[in-house]
Amino acid sequence: MSEETIPFEQALQQLEETVQQLEKGELSLEQAMETYERGVQLVQQCQQALQQAELKMQTLAQSLENTPDDA
Repeated sequence: MSEETIPFEQALQQLEETVQQLEKGELSLEQAMETYERGVQLVQQCQQALQQAELKMQTLAQSLENTPDDA
């Protein structure tokens, strides 16, 4: 499977669908392994997006702290 980057909300929705598929237990072993692998990729992508958002928020908060009060 290729590692495409999709918007966070779409990745999260796909991750939820992936978990539901796995929980049903109706997939063959091979399908379950592929689905699980895709789920891991989605988790990593979501974590990376959240980390980037957190860094951006920290940067913005620091820039606000460094702004003079009379600005």
